[in-house]
Amino acid sequence: MYCLSTKDGSKVWTYETNGMIKSTACVIHDALVFGSYDKMLHCVALETGELRFRSPPFNGNITTEAIPVYEDQSCVIVTSLSGEVGLVEMSGGTILKKRQFDGPFFSTPVSKEDLVIVATGT
Repeated sequence: MYCLSTKDGSKVWTYETNGMIKSTACVIHDALVFGSYDKMLHCVALETGELRFRSPPFNGNITTEAIPVYEDQSCVIVTSLSGEVGLVEMSGGTILKKRQFDGPFFSTPVSKEDLVIVATGT
């Protein structure tokens, strides 16, 4: 992951995972959250790229954008290629809930109030 300056294109910081990053990053407050092919959700400080947390591993690679839920954006929903949907706490990366589905997820979930909508590949 690279953070670049919009003023001159210079590199501000970099962050490495143990796998490819194919998910879109999501900005939540002063943090950047994204999934990786190392099967973890990563959260870094937006200004410095310093690691805030890595979630416990999912069974599959995380390829979709993490979606904030709740008014205070205290949690994110994330999906994986192994068919998991997880609710991850932003304060430390704890997986609060996880549900297994039959097919992989390729699309980003959406949320509205107390609902989460996900589309599987099957």
